[in-house]
Amino acid sequence: MGMMAGIGGMWPGMMMGGGMGMMGMLNLSDEQRAKVRKIEDEQRKKNRDLYAKIEDESVKLRDLYDTDMPDAKKIGAEYDKIFDLKREAIVASIEANNKARAVLTKEQQEQLKQWRRGGMGMGGYGPRGTGQGMGPGMMGR
Repeated sequence: MGMMAGIGGMWPGMMMGGGMGMMGMLNLSDEQRAKVRKIEDEQRKKNRDLYAKIEDESVKLRDLYDTDMPDAKKIGAEYDKIFDLKREAIVASIEANNKARAVLTKEQQEQLKQWRRGGMGMGGYGPRGTGQGMGPGMMGR
């Protein structure tokens, strides 16, 4: 699951990881919050299932390598299976991200866009990754 941010997760901090991340700072209505949480829960389940499959395929890959004469074609085929599962996780993440964004008002979408672009970056996600970003409520500190 440590790969969720890079593969199955949203933009850094957008939805996944212990809560709604950046989305949780958008002053969501109760209805919006419930919808986003449902999307998160669905995505978390998909990730759990996909990463369990990836782990199973990785064990098969390990066993293919652990022979006197590893078969390159079989190993390549196993990597294809793993990469297909990772690709599936990426696509599912993008789809969940889009569903969550669709829940937002135009104003909330614009605010999120500004934060992502560094206007109000989060921690290391400030202007061009300078680490100088400021989250909401941190102005003037």
